[in-house]
Amino acid sequence: MTKSTWMRLGVCMLAAVAMVAMLEGCSKKKAPETTTTENTETSTPATSTAMAGTYTATMANGTSSLMLNTDMTASFSMKPTADAPAQVENGTWANGSAPNTVDVTFSKSPMDSTMSMTLNFTANADTLMLTNGDTVGMSGLKLVKQ
Repeated sequence: MTKSTWMRLGVCMLAAVAMVAMLEGCSKKKAPETTTTENTETSTPATSTAMAGTYTATMANGTSSLMLNTDMTASFSMKPTADAPAQVENGTWANGSAPNTVDVTFSKSPMDSTMSMTLNFTANADTLMLTNGDTVGMSGLKLVKQ
């Protein structure tokens, strides 16, 4: 890799860490949906959980991890260096509107306003590729299922 490529990767990672730090403290907000009939039943969202699992990426300047849980909650962790603590954000995930896509959303309410960020991924076998990386400051992020 050239020096400018490493610099761009480092700048993208720093931007991603800053964004994750802004969203820190997000809470899980999605509650299970229930339907009541003569017999009480619980229905789950019409979403496939086939993409559930832990996905990671290791880069020269840190590691990233995305956990997609079967209850449709998500956790995204970024650890920029060995001596720095990991930044962790919690949110929800769903299959995207297009086939083989996954959308992960994080929300935070600092100072009377709600901020949200959605990471859009395309799925190919056991790999998630971030498609809106330029928008969220994480261009080129590719996570592999563990």
